[in-house]
Amino acid sequence: MSNDREMSITRHQYIHILIGSMIGTGILTLPRITAKIIDQDAWLAVILGAALPIISIVLIHLVCRKYPDMDFVDLSQKLAGRFLGKLLILPIIIYNVMDSGVISRIFVEAIKLFLLNKTPRLMLVILILLVAAYLAASGIRVLGRVNEFLFYMLPVSMIFTIPFLIYHADFYQLLPVLNHSYKEYIEAALNTSFAYSGFEISILAYSYVNKKEKILKTGVNSIIITGSIYLYTVVTALVIFGPGLVQKFTFPTIRILTTHEIPVLERVEFIFIILWISLAFRPISNQYYFSVHLTQKLLNMKSNKILIIIMLPIITTIAIIPDNIFDVFKQSDYIGWMSLFVGIAIPLILLAVSLLHNKGGKTHEAE
Repeated sequence: MSNDREMSITRHQYIHILIGSMIGTGILTLPRITAKIIDQDAWLAVILGAALPIISIVLIHLVCRKYPDMDFVDLSQKLAGRFLGKLLILPIIIYNVMDSGVISRIFVEAIKLFLLNKTPRLMLVILILLVAAYLAASGIRVLGRVNEFLFYMLPVSMIFTIPFLIYHADFYQLLPVLNHSYKEYIEAALNTSFAYSGFEISILAYSYVNKKEKILKTGVNSIIITGSIYLYTVVTALVIFGPGLVQKFTFPTIRILTTHEIPVLERVEFIFIILWISLAFRPISNQYYFSVHLTQKLLNMKSNKILIIIMLPIITTIAIIPDNIFDVFKQSDYIGWMSLFVGIAIPLILLAVSLLHNKGGKTHEAE
């Protein structure tokens, strides 16, 4: 149960699990994705794109607060019934598995492009997933601590972009403002919300928080922190490269570090990538853990060790199937749509069922 010492996390660990699930490969590609639609207003898409994740966090809180210590598998079956409850769990498992594979592949492509271009892609994927599998086997408390510790690598890595910002920033590249149609802003906001994928993990982690006071505020803060980091990244890329050039780079954030030489540090991008590797492990490990955990609960298995082993070749296959990085980006868009279904549609369904229960006179009795 989530009340057990080994199966509980603090609010700080909860917020870091959410942030860790959202910030991974998106920080490398987001400037290009947003600039393709609304050019110099790409920074505005980051702000607008946070709306759907915040709505999801609120919906998840409204559903889970009635049964705060009940695991999502038990909660969904209690509210929606055994059959429908299991049907709602399956897309979440599929989403977590698919997301782990896609993130792993984008992660590997960035490493091959800038760091280990001669290392076989399959080998890199396996090494990454072995680490993720180890963390998944260690339990949610360890996962929470790792996410909390590695979060502090993020501001360190972002410090490396400051000299480039000072030397090359041209803030006139952000003008003119609001120069597109409202349809383009909606499209950009929707595409940007995909970069927040991982927010829906709140519905799985909620019950494991040991003290749930102000947990809604904690969840919203995770979106705000993530959005602030994305905003800094997008603005930095825009003012250095401009909205036209930033669209030509697969990973604009890393390209920033190649625009100027810093004395002593000859290849700054290598240092950034090494730091970023620690960040990219978090969403993969989090999705891996919850996909295994949900499957274990669904199949009523006592141990998750077999599932951890079985999941490894499945996620590896998903990661290596795409022929090139462009196919991976297409898959990433599908994953984004899945995240919205998991994070918004499923909580809405459960909330509606919960309201029907209340209307029918069924009230929750504290156990």
